[in-house]
Amino acid sequence: MTIGIGVVCTHKKSQDCFILASDKLGSFGDGYSTKRHAKLFVEAKDGLFAVCAGNLEAVGEFLPKVIEHWNTPGELRSFAFLQAGIQQGFHEYERYHFVINVLPRYAIGLKEDWREVAKKMGIEQELFREWNEYDVGFEVLIGTFDWRGAALLFAVYGDGDVKQHTMPGIAAIGSGGENAKFWLAYREQSLGMSLLRSALSHLRSQDHGRAIATRGER
Repeated sequence: MTIGIGVVCTHKKSQDCFILASDKLGSFGDGYSTKRHAKLFVEAKDGLFAVCAGNLEAVGEFLPKVIEHWNTPGELRSFAFLQAGIQQGFHEYERYHFVINVLPRYAIGLKEDWREVAKKMGIEQELFREWNEYDVGFEVLIGTFDWRGAALLFAVYGDGDVKQHTMPGIAAIGSGGENAKFWLAYREQSLGMSLLRSALSHLRSQDHGRAIATRGER
C-alpha cells in the first residue's frame, strides 16, 4: 500500500509548519520496491518539500520545473504565485512527455504542431481525447512557505489537477490515501493542532518515513 500524507499545523503561531510523511517502500519498474528509494523530496534552500506516490523518476524530473518558476527574480512568494508555478511546471512536464510518448504512435514528428497535423490527418478528436486522458503516473504533495512564513500545502494529481489543501490543511495520496484521510478526520486533525501532537497522534508508525518542516527548517 502506498501512502503520502500532508498536514498543516501550528508551532509558534497559526499555520506556520507542516508535516509530510510516506511509507518507506519506493517502487521502480512495474514490480520492484526497496526501502532505499525514498518518496520524500527536500529542497530546503528553494522552500520546497514534497512527498509522492507513483513514478519517483518522473517526480524527480517534475519538481525542478516548479523550482525554476518559483525562482523568478523579483516575484513575491504569494499564494497565487506559488500555485501558478506548480501549475506551469506541471503543464510543461505533461506537454513534453505527451509529445515524446504519444505522438510517435501516430507518426507525428516531435517538432511538428501536432494539433495542425492531427487536423490534416483527421485524427484531431482522437488526439485531443488522448491529451485529456493522459496521466503522468504520479501524485505529489508539495509543502512550502509564502513570503510571510505561512505554511501552504498543494496536491498535484496524475491527470493534471492541482489543488490547494492549505484549508483544511489535510491531504493524502496513493492507494492508501482514502484510509489515511479517514483516520486524520477521525482524530480531528486541524490547522490549530500543535506540531508535536500532529506528529505523534497521526503519523506515528514504523512504516512511515517523515519530513517535518517548520518555517523552512527540516
